[in-house]
Amino acid sequence: MDQTPTLLELSSVLGDMYYRAMKLAGRYAYAGRDYVIGQVLSILGTQADLEVHNHHNYAWKETHNGKDVVVVRKGATPSTRAAVQNQYRKETRAILK
Repeated sequence: MDQTPTLLELSSVLGDMYYRAMKLAGRYAYAGRDYVIGQVLSILGTQADLEVHNHHNYAWKETHNGKDVVVVRKGATPSTRAAVQNQYRKETRAILK
């Protein structure tokens, strides 16, 4: 699809509503993943050693070069050993040695 991106000012009513709706959708997706994983672990009769939650197709407010920006990360999140260790260093040390 070759489309010009639609940009919304977060300070506008529509931009604020969009951002808040996206955050709500992210929380809903997170809860859904938690529920499904809990059911699978229960069926298997086991527990998780490590839980990794990392949204994709989501935007975060972040600060870069001293400026507040909204960053969109599209697609799958990396799951290499290094990526997991960098993001979840304390939890992964014992598991991925």
